[in-house]
Amino acid sequence: MVWDRLLTAHPELRSLVELGTGQGGTSLYLLLQCIQRGMTFDTFDTAPAWACDTPVGKLAMLGQHFHCGSYLDALRPLLERILDNGPHPLLLFCDGGDKPRDFQMFAPLLKVGDLIAVHDFGGEFSEPDTDPVKALVEAIFEVERLQVGSRTGFYRRI
Repeated sequence: MVWDRLLTAHPELRSLVELGTGQGGTSLYLLLQCIQRGMTFDTFDTAPAWACDTPVGKLAMLGQHFHCGSYLDALRPLLERILDNGPHPLLLFCDGGDKPRDFQMFAPLLKVGDLIAVHDFGGEFSEPDTDPVKALVEAIFEVERLQVGSRTGFYRRI
């Protein structure tokens, strides 16, 4: 529910990039939101996502938006090209294996006005994890996140 509220509150967003596809269930949801809103979508993970081969995944062509490999190594040039040249403003969603590292590594690459979200807030990620890039980001959507009990934190690149 918080994702729908966030995307509705930010109709200026033009693309969404996800780090950490996992099995692809959330990726499929985000892709459908992007299709509905005319946004581009890319998702990265090191292992294939089963959702690419489900009926809805095939219908939405999730596989065409999925990049299999390490976004820290072989796929990093592609990720950086998307972050630099993709439609802006964009939203980067950190949901990979090391959320603090990804947040701290990629927040500086975003353009002013882009958003960055991180999952497992209060677990694998907490407010002190923003300290290395604190001057570059501001928390947004806190009231809405807390109202629905979401474990995803949202920030704007300033």
